[in-house]
Amino acid sequence: MQLRDYQLAAAVSIGERLQAGVTRQLLKFATGLGKTALFCALPSKLGFVKRILVLDHREELTSQAEDRLRVWNEGHPVGLEMGSRYSDEERFVVAGVQTIGPKGSPRLAKFNPFDFDMLVVDEAHHATATSYQNVINHFTRNPKLLLLGTTATPNRADGEGLNQVFEEIVDDKDILFGINNGWLADLRGIRIRTGSNLDHVHKLAGDFDLGELANEVNTPARNDLIVCEWMKHAQSRKTVAFCVDVQHTKDLAVAFKGRGILAEAVWGGDPLRDQKLAHHRAGSLSVLTNCGILTEGYDDPGVGCIIMARPTGSEGLYTQILGRGTRIPADIDNLLTARRAGVPIVKDDCVVLDFVDATARHSLVSLASLFGMPKADLKGRKISEVIAQLAAAKKTNPYLDISRVEDADKIKAYAQQVDLFKVSYPPEIIQISSFKWHKMRENSYVVTLPPPREGMCVQRDLLGVWHAVGTIAGVFVHKKYNSLEPAIRKSDNQIEELCGNAITALIRRDPRWGKNGPSPKLRMFARRLNIVVQPGASGGEVSAKIKQVLAQNAARRQKG
Repeated sequence: MQLRDYQLAAAVSIGERLQAGVTRQLLKFATGLGKTALFCALPSKLGFVKRILVLDHREELTSQAEDRLRVWNEGHPVGLEMGSRYSDEERFVVAGVQTIGPKGSPRLAKFNPFDFDMLVVDEAHHATATSYQNVINHFTRNPKLLLLGTTATPNRADGEGLNQVFEEIVDDKDILFGINNGWLADLRGIRIRTGSNLDHVHKLAGDFDLGELANEVNTPARNDLIVCEWMKHAQSRKTVAFCVDVQHTKDLAVAFKGRGILAEAVWGGDPLRDQKLAHHRAGSLSVLTNCGILTEGYDDPGVGCIIMARPTGSEGLYTQILGRGTRIPADIDNLLTARRAGVPIVKDDCVVLDFVDATARHSLVSLASLFGMPKADLKGRKISEVIAQLAAAKKTNPYLDISRVEDADKIKAYAQQVDLFKVSYPPEIIQISSFKWHKMRENSYVVTLPPPREGMCVQRDLLGVWHAVGTIAGVFVHKKYNSLEPAIRKSDNQIEELCGNAITALIRRDPRWGKNGPSPKLRMFARRLNIVVQPGASGGEVSAKIKQVLAQNAARRQKG
């Protein structure tokens, strides 16, 4: 058993930060990148000699952690503190938060925190809940104990930061890192519109009210559409469908069965759940419908299709769901290495069927929206290829607003035809900045500077901290702020200081500047680039020509 290079680097980072006195650490790895393997290997990597406790909230997760601890720490006993099972004095313990998390729990009190080197909180985005806090507060009475949270979730649905629990994010690897480096299967997105409308569905705790949502989406017509589209795009693939509630889960399974598809429904109280999961893993079931129980901890590398039958506004939930399909075959260590060696690969990618309901009121998360394209239909193309094409398009049009892309097959045409004066900007940005900041996705904004001056990205992390990161006129910048407003304002100030008025004039949003004639500074900048300013030309038209010439010059320099 060996850790991968990036896991080893994360282990080193955890150890260094612990030595520096940072005892409350958060690790964010996309599903399939090996969070469990890493925390199971940490005791030996960091020289821990005392006990270790892993805290989970689901039976599937506790079982996996128990098995992996045994594999990575051969010869050491592993205890389970959950339900009717009690641990003894084992060095490694896996505990269920429902078992030891209640206030005043005697099963928590039996653990002396000074006997432990590390508490691992798996799926740490839940760590602000009272039951988790009870456990964390108990163990962190030991000031030297390492509290390590692990998660694949980019943020919580309610927007609450985890800074009340953790001090620092020690490493962050997302889905695209895993795909581009061969550790995760690529994702093919297909957007399918339904006849349902969600405008009358209210939000609750950061996402949709499930009762109201089920009433709108659990209809025979919509369920039949899901089955038909699955038969068209993914009939040969082992599939997991994510539904709203138990009844929706059952009804969608019935719709599949009505078409002769081998399908079953599973839910929290299903007495046959384990049996159905086993049949699905073995391949004797084509489709498994579920609500809520396979979102975390269901790790079957054979899953080649995800059906998003339940709309969501939560990036965290959607990202967790995607993780059910990104694992690569068990006999393949790395897809890139396997392809180069000519090794047969049973599963190379995963199809994601996004069923998109009409709404003018809510923002829905889809595979495309996770990468800044909320309106886009990926048309079954690999997300890694689309992202690469967008990056190429931005080289010729650095102000391309990818949030307006609707068809992944027409990115090049869109980049050439986009009207720079009809681009819309986030209302929260308009109030605090005059620059052309675009919203990439939830809590992430970017402004692009004319080549080769790069740009800035402002985004919020799991701790609730806003990071302003980028390169301005060759100067790398990374600063942290407590809220969006100072992050944007300070970034604007740095751009003005390092680039000057001639450049900042090109990224200002002021519509009057776009319609009026070019300023003397803009005319001078145009002359330097040998651009002839036609009589009657507006400042916006001259600016657009300058951007085009700068982008073309930058592209030529790259080729040359």
